[in-house]
Amino acid sequence: MAALVRDAVVNHGFVGIKVHRYDARITREICDAARAFALPVLYDVMGEVSVVELLATEYPDVSFIIPHLGSFADDWRRNSP
Repeated sequence: MAALVRDAVVNHGFVGIKVHRYDARITREICDAARAFALPVLYDVMGEVSVVELLATEYPDVSFIIPHLGSFADDWRRNSP
């Protein structure tokens, strides 16, 4: 993972890591790479917020961005009165 991230940052100018739970859950290996290169992590949790709470506690120096308010339901009606 670190070698892939190093290549992306050094050779391609990447400025962050995106992980989508649908494809694969976030791991400590990803968080370690983010920490090593001072990159933020955008993680689409698809409703599974608890893992981010755990990792954010263990990696306080990594910025985690959680899109869609933690859900990708796209059913805005259920948020209406």
